[in-house]
Amino acid sequence: MAAAVCMARESIDMSEPLVIAACEQYIDVDLDRFYVAGMDVGADAAVLTFPGDKTPKYPTSMIYKNRVVEMSEHRVISKMANTGVYYFKDGQTFFDAAVDALTQTHAEDSALTMSGIFNSLIEGGSNIVPCPLPAGAFKPLHTSIDLSLFEARNDLQVQSAA
Repeated sequence: MAAAVCMARESIDMSEPLVIAACEQYIDVDLDRFYVAGMDVGADAAVLTFPGDKTPKYPTSMIYKNRVVEMSEHRVISKMANTGVYYFKDGQTFFDAAVDALTQTHAEDSALTMSGIFNSLIEGGSNIVPCPLPAGAFKPLHTSIDLSLFEARNDLQVQSAA
């Protein structure tokens, strides 16, 4: 995901807030509240989280005193998993952290991942806040089984790409 955002650099306004979202989930909340919450608390960045299942299926965030203090792409470091939706106060914050992440060595997380970028921000003293979702608001759609279950529970017909 981080690499795709870097490839879109010329299309991103460096002075405007930036929200990055993975596409393989359904989140049943008003995401405008997430966007506004990041701005209201003066966060440099924010991550939308949910209670995980303690498997490495999702990246996780270690949270202390309502601040993200570490993020991991491949290790379970807390019960709070990341949804794949991230807020940055501006595009420049994201790209500065991406460059920093590429020049740093992060032990078990590759540099050009969202976790590597967030860890660079954390190491630089940035204010990173978690935005926890209410129970049941995060619905993964990673597999065809996930999608079929979601369709059945929500009486939806999702068209396949041609």
